[in-house]
Amino acid sequence: MAVELQRTDDSNDTKGFYNGLKEVWGPKKKGPVHLKSTDGMETFSDSKRVVTRWSEHFQELLNVPGDIDHEALDNIPQLITMACLDEVRAMDEMARAIAGLKDGKAPGGDGIPAEVWNHGGDNLFSRLHKLITNVWEVGYVPQAWKDVSFVTIYKKGDRTDCGNYSGVSLLSIAGKIFARILLNRLSTHITPEVVPETHVASEVTGAPWI
Repeated sequence: MAVELQRTDDSNDTKGFYNGLKEVWGPKKKGPVHLKSTDGMETFSDSKRVVTRWSEHFQELLNVPGDIDHEALDNIPQLITMACLDEVRAMDEMARAIAGLKDGKAPGGDGIPAEVWNHGGDNLFSRLHKLITNVWEVGYVPQAWKDVSFVTIYKKGDRTDCGNYSGVSLLSIAGKIFARILLNRLSTHITPEVVPETHVASEVTGAPWI
């Protein structure tokens, strides 16, 4: 096991290294979570209060008032209407979106991991395509595709301080597939019109440009 741990560390395989450590040391024992109140004057471990405190923390962290100049938005040139963007989603577009999923990622609230969609076969693909087509025609995205599950990862410092944790948002994989279909279509039809040619070339070659 020591040799395997060294190999994963040398190859920067963080996931493999962490899994190896868990195998050696066993799963970490979890006790009750203790958090401080917003004003820091009280510490509690009641599960309902802990959930409420996390909710307050992320509401404050993620809902920062924006400074938008609406007049500037009104001055943005409008592109012509592209009817092709309103066409029903094609099966090959969905297959392309699914092919971009990576295995081993945590699923959202529905608990369905990427592996299910990657290896589910034609029957599952057909059912998902039917659902996505219905969503597109009705114009309503299921709430479950928009809901986010937050996982907190401790960084350092006082464990009772919410500010000492990083939040990881987990979304429904099916919702991600739908969003990827839209992104791919927009990238194909809109990007060449609004993004400089040099940036488009970077996107095609795989270089980050956003």
